[in-house]
Amino acid sequence: MPSRTDLEILSVLWEQGTITGREIQEALIHKGVIRDDVAYTTIRTYLDRLVQKGYAEAREAEDRRGYLCL
Repeated sequence: MPSRTDLEILSVLWEQGTITGREIQEALIHKGVIRDDVAYTTIRTYLDRLVQKGYAEAREAEDRRGYLCL
């Protein structure tokens, strides 16, 4: 079962479509879900786990890695 943070991240993915990890972090800060001192690596860990669980997909681009909700 997805955690509250997982669901918040998925909601950003649903709203934005393909988006980078940094953009997800900024969206979560803007929504007040996380504080601005939460490390980007923490968000990446959540994203990697969502990909492993099959809730999201990571896409490599030339200059960035994007995520999208499945």
